[in-house]
Amino acid sequence: GYSATDGALYDRVVAALRDIGGEVVAQGPQRDVVTAHFSAETAKTDFLMEISLAHRLEDVTYVQVSVWSELETMPREDQDYWRERFYDALDLLADDASKAVRRPPGAGPAVPR
Repeated sequence: GYSATDGALYDRVVAALRDIGGEVVAQGPQRDVVTAHFSAETAKTDFLMEISLAHRLEDVTYVQVSVWSELETMPREDQDYWRERFYDALDLLADDASKAVRRPPGAGPAVPR
């Protein structure tokens, strides 16, 4: 989750997707959902990434990421890799007021978000 609940987090999600090579193909700011396409030229597989924001707590917004390919089976390791790339890019764009509150100290990349 992120400690930001304003529309700026959605804008950062869109920017993070573009920063890692995604082309935004569908946006739903009212529903807090965005989908990006990654071409085989950018990644070794042609795939889609969907990001949804869930305002579950008063001061925390959860950022959920789905990665899949409609053309071929995408290994779990590749899905995890691209999720991590997205979260890392989003963390770089977060300001002090919306820093990630997602990883306990010493936790590895396999910690659920």
